[in-house]
This record gives sequence, C-alpha cells and structure tokens, in this order.
Amino acid sequence: MTERSERFRARRAKLNMAENAIVPVADADLVNAMLSQEVDRSLIDSLEEEPPIFNQRVTEEEIARCLSELDEQFTRQKYDALFNGVEDTLIDQLLGPLGLSRSALMETDRKFVYKDVKKEYEKSFSSTRRKVIEKNRDESGKVRDAFTGKLIKENETDVDHIISKKEAHDRGGFMLSAGEKAALGNDPNNLAPTHRSINRSKGSNDLRDQEGVDRRRTNPAYARAESSISDRIPKGLEFGKRAAADGVKTGAKQGRQQALALIFSEFLSSVFSEVKDIFYNGWKGGEYDASWIDSLKKRINRIKSRLLNRWRDVVSAFGEGALSGFLSAMSTALLNMFKRTGRNVVRILREGFLSIMKAIRVLLFPPEGMSLREAAHEASKVLITGLVVTGGILAGEAVAEMLGNMPFSDVLGSVVGGLISGLGSLFVVFMLDKLDFFGVAFEERHAFIMGTLDDRISKTTRDFDRIARDIGLADS
Repeated sequence: MTERSERFRARRAKLNMAENAIVPVADADLVNAMLSQEVDRSLIDSLEEEPPIFNQRVTEEEIARCLSELDEQFTRQKYDALFNGVEDTLIDQLLGPLGLSRSALMETDRKFVYKDVKKEYEKSFSSTRRKVIEKNRDESGKVRDAFTGKLIKENETDVDHIISKKEAHDRGGFMLSAGEKAALGNDPNNLAPTHRSINRSKGSNDLRDQEGVDRRRTNPAYARAESSISDRIPKGLEFGKRAAADGVKTGAKQGRQQALALIFSEFLSSVFSEVKDIFYNGWKGGEYDASWIDSLKKRINRIKSRLLNRWRDVVSAFGEGALSGFLSAMSTALLNMFKRTGRNVVRILREGFLSIMKAIRVLLFPPEGMSLREAAHEASKVLITGLVVTGGILAGEAVAEMLGNMPFSDVLGSVVGGLISGLGSLFVVFMLDKLDFFGVAFEERHAFIMGTLDDRISKTTRDFDRIARDIGLADS
C-alpha cells in the first residue's frame, strides 16, 4: 500500500468518526426541561441566515477546474523565465564595451572577406605602379599597352593585376600574413600596364574572358601570372600546416574570449543580485548592528564565492570556444579553397559547431540528477536553437543585401537577424516543451501538480486535526 493511499484511508476514517460521533453535553433532566419549554418563534424568525450546509463530495467539474488552475500555474512559472531577459540584456550591453558581448564575440570570426583585407594587398602599390609604367614607357613618353600592344598616354594608363587580388585571395591568399599579402599584391609578374578603360571593365573578372585585347599578348601574360601567384599561395602540406596553425590561434582566441565573457557575465550578475538585495533589504541586509564596511565586505565575499564556484564552467567555456573556433577555422579554410566564404557563413559555422558541442556535452555529461531523456530534451533545444540563430543570420544578410547601399543597411540587417534569432529561439523552446517529444515536460507538469496537491491535502489534514482536537473529537 502506498503512502498516498494510507493517508487517504486515515483521512476517511477521521471523517467517518466526525459524522458518527455523539458527544454528551448535558444530563437527561436538563434536556427534558429544555424540550418542555415553548418554542420562541420570534427568535427563529429573526434569524435570517440559514445554517451552512457542508458537502464533502467533490464533483468532476471541481476536479477539472482545480487541475486546470494548477496546470496554468505551472505553465506561468515555467515560461515567465523565458520573458524575463532584463538581466541578460543588461549584462550583454555592459559587456559590449569590453568586446565580450555575444555580438562582439561574433565579430572575432576570421575576416576572410576580401573587402576587409584589401588594403593589405595594396600596401606600397603606388611605388610599384610607377616602376611598372616607367619600365614600359618609350622615348615619346607614351606607355605600351600590354594587352593590346598600342601606345597610350600615361595619364590614361592603369596598372592591372592580371590575376585580380580578389581571385588570388579567394584561391588561398587569405591564409597569407599581411607581409605576404603585400608581396602578392606587388608581384611584378602579375602586373601589366593597360588602358584604364580595359582595366576598369575587366575588374575582378578573368583576363581570358576580356574583350578587345590581343590574345597573343594576354595568354602568355596570364600564364606568367598564374605561375607566379600559384607559387605564392600555400598548398598541399603547407596549406594543412597553415590551416592547423591558424585554427589553433583562432580557437585559443575564441576560447579565451568565451571564458572571459563567462567570468565578466557572472561578476555582473552577482553585482546585479546584490543591488536587488539592497533595494529589498537595505544595505546591511537586516543586520542593523553591522557596520557599513562589514556589510560591504560581506557582499564582496558573496560575489567572490560565486565567481570561484564557476571555475569549472570557465574551463568548459574555454574548451568549447577553442574547439568550435578551431573546427570553424579549419572548415572555412577548406571551403575557401573552392569558394570564398563570407563572414556571415563563418558565423553560421561557428554557431553550428558551438551548438553541436553544447548538445554533445549535455548528452554525455548531463548535470547531476538529470535523466537521459531530460538530457536529450535539453540537447534538442540547443541544436534547434542553433538552427534558428543560423536562420536569423541568413535573414539579416538577406535584408542587408536587399537594401543594398542604403544608409544603415548593415545595422537594419543586424537588427532583423537579432529579432528573428531571439524571438525564434523563444518560440522554438516554447514549442519543444509543448510538443514534448521525450515526455519530459509531462513528467515535470505531473510532478508539479501532484506535489502541489499533496501540499494542499497535507495542510487541509493538519487543519482538520486541529479542529477535531479543539472540539474534542480527537486526542490532543
């Protein structure tokens, strides 16, 4: 027999005892004397209130209403936390100037986009340009066009990168150091004087597709440039070594930032908690005999204790950040061998790897007291939230692209992406709890309702026992 059924039987027995109990309150003579008196009709008529009628039966409607109220209470408590993001938002804003907010961490992703490193390729190019023009100038002061063979005026001459800096960057130049990028941008074997109309119409396109040029001149020039650029771009074992070294460097930086972000976030959260306590309980926290300095020391010690208790999480954050940074850097390097990867794609890779690492950690090392089903439920939230964040990044990029060169297009794109990521994550977590694939939310709801009912029944039983003792139906 379970504890709950035993308690039910005990309550039932007490109710039966109360219904059947007859307590003598006077002797027979007094009762007969009272019964022989005439009834005071005026007194009865003056009593307007009817005696209360107690019905111990519980209807199905009352049960359903009670369970519905408990279910709503559970849902309200559970999802209030999802909308209570004031503290997190405040902390993220305070971490921004330190470069440790979530948005700032995203900006630490490697800048593979050509426009971000274009100046590195153009360093000292003005001097190189003059040398190329001087080398190809004849006695009349005109310059021989390397692509057409015609003589052109010097003020109409541009020095073209036969293989564009952008193409060289996409093909592996992104892995070079700043000095190596400058050397590539000034490689004389990849430079040729040509009319500015040809250079500007060519842009970053392939010289072999350019119209209005002499193929007998451009083909050898392209072959010479291809050979020289190919020698400068790492490949094979060298590519692997550079990618691994760059991955370690990127991972260490990202891990360090993740760890520092956690430390500062916990510090600000602790200070936020102490400020709330001061508002609620005063500076001394109810200890009126303590001095101002003693209260300050006590609050500082509480903050210090909270920080020290998070050292394992700090180590874990560094490990996750380092590994996800290394993997995203390596993957991006490989992708860039085939096609240039934009910063937002790097962010998507980073978010994806970080989500996977967090989900694996929850599955393999669930917090104490968490079952495998609960761990799977939480891991699914992490993974799907990562997908939502990815969708937000893509949406923000799409908005920025759609707005083109309009003012604040990047800002509006970031705002849209942030809203989609934030609200989408909130909605996804809510829906996962509602769908409850692993039955975790049902068990939580059941435990909450049964625990609340047990507390109410226990309180009612204690009140009944007290009343029974007061009227003499039970022993004190």
